[in-house]
Amino acid sequence: MSLDDVLTQRRWDLQDGLWLLMGIYISRIEEVGKLYERAAQVSQDAIDKYALSSCGPLEKAQSLIDIRSALQGYRDTRYFPIRSNDEELEWPEFEVDYHAPFENTDFAKSELYLISVQVEKLYEQFKKTAEPEYCELPYTGSGDITYPFSPISLWNRDYLIEWGIEHANLDLTSLLGKIQLATAREAGVNYTVTKATHNKAGYFKELERWLLTYPKSPKAKQFIEYLENDTAAKERAHIIDFFKIRGTGFVWQDGSGTAQRATLKTISNVISNRIERN
Repeated sequence: MSLDDVLTQRRWDLQDGLWLLMGIYISRIEEVGKLYERAAQVSQDAIDKYALSSCGPLEKAQSLIDIRSALQGYRDTRYFPIRSNDEELEWPEFEVDYHAPFENTDFAKSELYLISVQVEKLYEQFKKTAEPEYCELPYTGSGDITYPFSPISLWNRDYLIEWGIEHANLDLTSLLGKIQLATAREAGVNYTVTKATHNKAGYFKELERWLLTYPKSPKAKQFIEYLENDTAAKERAHIIDFFKIRGTGFVWQDGSGTAQRATLKTISNVISNRIERN
C-alpha cells in the first residue's frame, strides 16, 4: 500500500499509526497470503502473544523472533521518513558482543532503533490516556474477547492525530500537510488548502471546511450556493441573510456580533488566499 493510500484511510492500525506520528511510514509486502504460505510453522498462539502484548518480555521476544523468522517480516518491512526527500531507514546488522553493553552497539545507536524506543514510550502513554471508544475495529482474540490496545487494532486516524498533538505534544505539521496533499491528489485537484492563522470566526472557518471537501474548481458562487442549500453550514457560518439576487453574496455576523457583507469579489479573494496550487 502506498503512502498516499495509508494517509487517506479513515483508520490506522495502532502500531503503524504510532510510527506515523513519529514521522515514519512502514511499508510491507501486500501479498499477505503469500507470507502466510511461507509461514505454516508459525502458531496462532505466537501470533496472539505478539499481537496482544500480553506475555512477558522473554516470551514476547521469542514469539516475535518466531514470527519474523517465518514471515521474513524483518526483511520485508521497510521504513521511510515522511519528511520530503528522505531515503529509507534501515536496521543495521546486530552482531552480538558479550563484552560490550547493548547501548554501545551500532544497533542501539541507530536512528531507526532510537525512533522505535520513542514509539514504544508513545504506545505506553497511549494505553494510559487514549479513549477506547475511538478504536473502531479492535483485535479479537480467543473467546471473542476484544483488545482495543492491541498493536494491530484499527483506530480512527483523526483521533490518533488529535491525541498525538494534545497528549504527546507532537509537532505533526508535516504529517498533516502530507495527508492534505494525498487527499487532494485522491480528489483529482491541483491545490491544497492553507488554513488561516487568524480571523477564523464566521464564514471564514466554514469556507475552509468546504474547501477541504476539494471541489474541482472552487468558486465564490459555488460556496454561496453550498450555504444556501445546507442549513447546518449556514448556521456555522453565522449567515443572517442572502442577497436578493441568488448566488451574489450574503450578510454574516462576526465574532463581536456586528453584521458584515460578503460579496462575490470578497469571497473570491478569500478563496484565492486559502488555496495553494500544486
